[in-house]
Amino acid sequence: MEQPDREIFLRRYYRMETSREIGEALGMNEHTVNVRLSRGRAKLRREYLKQMGRGSRNYAKQHGI
Repeated sequence: MEQPDREIFLRRYYRMETSREIGEALGMNEHTVNVRLSRGRAKLRREYLKQMGRGSRNYAKQHGI
């Protein structure tokens, strides 16, 4: 994951900052932070399913991942 998305993820999931706090710190709109988080999660999900194979797709669907 490239910057600034890496920084956004670290701040959100490691430091537990809100989207508003992240936006203020990085000079971004809160909406932009939320969009980047959403796209980043989707990318991570795709990569996970790609690496883990077909069985993971069924598991992901069943568990809303």
